[in-house]
Amino acid sequence: MKKIKIFSALLLMPLAWAAAQTYPDIIGKVVFGYQGWFSCPGGAGWGTNWTHWSNGAPTGTNMYVDFYPDLTEFPVAQLCRTNMTVGGQTAYLYSPQTAPVVDRHFQWMQTYGLDGVLLQRFVNDIPGKKATGDTVLKNVRNGANKYGRGFAIEYDISGVAANNIVTQIQTDWMYLVDQMRVTTQPSYFHHNGLPVVAVWGFGLNDGNHPATPAITQSLIQWFRRGAAPQYRAYFIGGVASWWRSLTNDAYTDPAWNAVYDSMDVVQPWNVGRYNSIATADNWYNINMIPDNVRVQSKGHAYQPVIFPGFSWHNLQGTAVLNQIPRLSGQFVWEQALNAKRSGAPMLKIAMFDEVNEGTAMYKCAPRRRNAPDQGTWVAFDADGDTTLPSDWYLRMGGVITQVFKGIIPITAAIPIRPQDPWVVGVESGTPKISDPGLTISRFGSGILFTGTVPGVEIRIADIRGRQVRKLRPTSDEIYWNGLDAGGNKLSQGVYFAQPAGKTGIRFFHSH
Repeated sequence: MKKIKIFSALLLMPLAWAAAQTYPDIIGKVVFGYQGWFSCPGGAGWGTNWTHWSNGAPTGTNMYVDFYPDLTEFPVAQLCRTNMTVGGQTAYLYSPQTAPVVDRHFQWMQTYGLDGVLLQRFVNDIPGKKATGDTVLKNVRNGANKYGRGFAIEYDISGVAANNIVTQIQTDWMYLVDQMRVTTQPSYFHHNGLPVVAVWGFGLNDGNHPATPAITQSLIQWFRRGAAPQYRAYFIGGVASWWRSLTNDAYTDPAWNAVYDSMDVVQPWNVGRYNSIATADNWYNINMIPDNVRVQSKGHAYQPVIFPGFSWHNLQGTAVLNQIPRLSGQFVWEQALNAKRSGAPMLKIAMFDEVNEGTAMYKCAPRRRNAPDQGTWVAFDADGDTTLPSDWYLRMGGVITQVFKGIIPITAAIPIRPQDPWVVGVESGTPKISDPGLTISRFGSGILFTGTVPGVEIRIADIRGRQVRKLRPTSDEIYWNGLDAGGNKLSQGVYFAQPAGKTGIRFFHSH
């Protein structure tokens, strides 16, 4: 509670102080796209329609999503009742306009060591967002502040008339700065003293992104130099995946070259551009490496986008179910390693909550029986692996973040296993995971080992096998405060607890 009270106090400080404070830096971070675009008829302000969930009340035959979120941690009062069932019991869905739902999402981000999100803001939807009080944005802001995560706005220009793009974004950004005060929030991402703003959809030749080089350049220059000082920003451009060669999904007009080279960050949209380990590795060689070289040569930063898999059968109707398999996490792991090897200074994972296209990384039904009885669904066992827990891809996000930051090494194999204990929760002394003879639970800011043998040492080692602490219990339990032998606070990550004479167990320690 102390941390929450500190953040609450910060929000009450004068704006002059807020402008001088230290904000989270987007460089070096692994961030997730956060759609937050669902709604459902439940409590007041949750929405009147099943937006992005289904065409009308969910029945299983009218769904827009392929993955079913794991909502077992949410009280029924925070959810919307559907006409479907799971194992014969009522199935529910959620609205991110409900503050406790988004709060829980950001609590997960803290638990699994995720840096934060780019909140998707579709330009065509801005009037509706304002009309309903920008509830989702407020919930994201509050969640990020409360749990020490970062966030920034990412506009999406899909479907916007070309001649409206600049004025609509400028007008809204000034509203967000002046009235919503997003850029002075303790959690808002910055770089070099400037707040971050991302705009996605430049250079894609699909007919739904008509921005010209001149229009795009004028918006970039407004954010960089043309706007009044309080509106200037560090600009991330979400662009076509083949932006550098001006081929395939990219416009061929060479005038785009100067536009891309003026962006502070180039963020190519790689989702769906490869569909296997082999093709992901090929993409790394022909795109990621030269993309980063090109961007760095201009003095800017490269932010590749990776994704866990893809499926939009229910959304598209005719699409193949489980179109790009997740391979139990190995697919996204390989992409993360490639992004790290490319030298990229930052990374985006698509997406935290995108169940429509099957790229969601948050908790989802691990097995088909955990999804609604009605309809067609993809669960984590779609590729035959029945061992994955519902939080597997949040765990993956945590270790990807640690690898990207150089805290744990690059390894071909995923350094965690589904059966590994993952120490989560904040309930003092409440067991969370067990291993024969040894139980691990979160206790305050440390770890409680129960079932220990008095006098038998427990060796704590990091992922490289290096001993960081040795514990000698005097009873059947012992507490580890998360410090090394020299009293230094250890980074969150994967650790081994090995009682003398036993194989030991792996667990993930987060602060």
